[in-house]
Amino acid sequence: MPTVAELMTAEPVTTTPNTRLAAAMDVFDRRRFRHLPVVDDDGVLVGVLSQRDVVKAAYGHPHIEDATQLSATVEEVMSRRLTTADPGADGMAVARHMLQEKHGCLPVVDDGGRVIGIITEADFVRAWMRNQNP
Repeated sequence: MPTVAELMTAEPVTTTPNTRLAAAMDVFDRRRFRHLPVVDDDGVLVGVLSQRDVVKAAYGHPHIEDATQLSATVEEVMSRRLTTADPGADGMAVARHMLQEKHGCLPVVDDGGRVIGIITEADFVRAWMRNQNP
């Protein structure tokens, strides 16, 4: 199995903690993403925002009256419990971990905690498809 670096999407689209949820949803919709790494000004990972986080926020956040009023910030609803992947890690081990822990993605970070990639379920599907049609 290839390494995470060989499977990941390099230089992923990221967002910042002070981004409004409405802007993040626009990225989800336009780019057809389900996850956005959240980084500080130095590119260091501070959270992950998923579409699921936004849906939960839209129906239970004190600053959001309904799903169309997404004025809260990413920081207010992002996941702070972070699991990351090392670019040199074995892809099969990471896939197994993602399945066991039900992670839809893992940000890939360098030694300084800066986001250099993201590995998602779709990356594993692409790898499988490449192996089926050499």
